[in-house]
Amino acid sequence: PDPGPVPGMGPADRRAARGAPAPGVGADLSGGTASATLALLAAGLPGAPGTLPGSGSRLLAVTFNDLATPRGREGELESAHALAADPRLHHVVVAAAEEALPYADLDGPLTDEPGPCLVSAARDRRRLAAGSADHFTGHGARQVLDAHPARMADLLLDRRRRHLLRPVAALARSASEGPLLVPFSVYSAARRLARTPYRAGIEAAAARLREGGVATAVSGPVDA
Repeated sequence: PDPGPVPGMGPADRRAARGAPAPGVGADLSGGTASATLALLAAGLPGAPGTLPGSGSRLLAVTFNDLATPRGREGELESAHALAADPRLHHVVVAAAEEALPYADLDGPLTDEPGPCLVSAARDRRRLAAGSADHFTGHGARQVLDAHPARMADLLLDRRRRHLLRPVAALARSASEGPLLVPFSVYSAARRLARTPYRAGIEAAAARLREGGVATAVSGPVDA
């Protein structure tokens, strides 16, 4: 929140001095289908940021270009740049190197439980600082569009198997490789997760951390 007037400084100057994000609405634009869909939907809101020039400000779309990780995201970055050509979007690319590597800058407060956000805290801090005060994250985009994958385990626990049809079919359509195997894989993972006690899941995650690596194959309850 704005702490109040400062002699000789306007609201924009105060935000800049505090390093606060720009006012308005923004969204991640990683180049993936989830963040791209949510960014374009947000840009199309009537009377809000994202309307065509002359009718309002453009939606701030943020792409994080991680220069410290191995190559392989060129396709997503190209897709993000192509989508950014939409006149309703103002595209900003955030680049970072070693200072945004996983587990960098962990001097902040600890959380009650292991959280994946701790791994990418430095990256997320830079990405969100370039965004808007109200910012849709790429991870949040997937939750909004098709909910968290663990929801499928909840459906099994509630004996609502027929409600699995639509999300599983959507995942199969979006799969680039082996779409015929997706329904079986998703159902198998959801069933395994539904049968996994909370304590067992935490213990499995802790064991993987101690081993210092991530299994390439689905082999334990935490993989679900």
